[in-house]
Amino acid sequence: MMHPACASRVVREAAAAGQVGEVIRLVRKAHGLSQTRLGAVTDRSQSTISRIERGGSGSRDVDTLRCIGSALDIPAVMLGLAEQPKTKRYSGLPVKRRELLFGAATMALTNASLPGTIIAEDEAAAAVHAITTTHRRLDGTTPSGELVEPVLAHLRMATRMQAGIGDPMNSQAMAAAVSEAAGLAGWLHWDLHDLGSARRHYRQAVEQARRAGGDPLLIAYMLGSLASFVVQEGEPGEGLVLIRRAINASEGGESPATADAWLAAMEAVAYASAGNDAETWRALDRAEAAVERVAGQDTPPWPWISPFDARKIASHRLMCAVRLHRPDVAYAAVENFSLAADHHRKQGALVLLDLASAHIQAHEVEEGLCVAIAAVNLAAATRSERVLGRARQFRRIVPVRASHQLLGEFDEHLRAARAREETMG
Repeated sequence: MMHPACASRVVREAAAAGQVGEVIRLVRKAHGLSQTRLGAVTDRSQSTISRIERGGSGSRDVDTLRCIGSALDIPAVMLGLAEQPKTKRYSGLPVKRRELLFGAATMALTNASLPGTIIAEDEAAAAVHAITTTHRRLDGTTPSGELVEPVLAHLRMATRMQAGIGDPMNSQAMAAAVSEAAGLAGWLHWDLHDLGSARRHYRQAVEQARRAGGDPLLIAYMLGSLASFVVQEGEPGEGLVLIRRAINASEGGESPATADAWLAAMEAVAYASAGNDAETWRALDRAEAAVERVAGQDTPPWPWISPFDARKIASHRLMCAVRLHRPDVAYAAVENFSLAADHHRKQGALVLLDLASAHIQAHEVEEGLCVAIAAVNLAAATRSERVLGRARQFRRIVPVRASHQLLGEFDEHLRAARAREETMG
């Protein structure tokens, strides 16, 4: 079977020009796979896949090319290889090929949604993952109050499906899918300020990640997510312990630059929340160094769905500077970035509120109020209790000498956002 992407003009032209690496890159992206995920499926490292796609060493390794071609459904001739007899499907491809289903999100979601459709055990985890990925992408612009019920129903369904799976490998794949869904449920409850439910779902996500065959990246991601939650809810000591465990877990495999940058940035926020100035900046320097390596990875490794880039480092440096009462560092961190342009409105609003707090610390009250108003307006449509709670915290640090006009305008916007949340909720 040939993947439909192989029939596209750009892939056919790359094959005709002998650009094997480009053919693989284009078809891999059509599958929705990262280099790391394709490497896991074919028992190769991410760096090997990257070198092949760039046309470097390994780009003419016949066994590797046949394995990748079989995984991605690329005809051998398009990789400059002789066709194998059709009765002899390449035997070097590991059983883990079913993991490719994790990249076929649209197809799995469609199949899972059809009434009366029966999903095989080896496709069940892929279907669960596909639906969770769709929910995760909706989170940036969809109110958590509207998303949480579908996510919880999805999580209950996945847990029931998990109980009925007998095959160990499929059980591990389903545990990974359940972990991802539970982590999203934790995030949404945190946004709704239901802290007890958030902690419970995050711990479920960690437990399921450990059941998923010891995938070091998934364990690190879920431990890091729980750590971020406890740090920002006022427990930096516990957060640092969890982050150290997450870093240790990520070191158990081939830790990609995205994971290193993300964990180091969160470690910095934990240190800043604990008032440890020196360790904060050391951790941020490590995060920046890792981000420089991220540039060589064209897609983030699962379970990340968006790249961790210099802009995110800037937002974490801003967050740390505010916690350490260093408005000068906060301004320097964000001077080259348009923070309000964040496609994730909730996160963008939180970053703007940090910047507003830096203005207050620098005694620039009017500037702080203007930025805070922009933050509330940005997040109004998302009805995020977490953002509104942070906006109320900001209101408490505004000095009494503030301009009555701007302060009144901020209060009006905050009341309107709160009223909208209560009306819609």
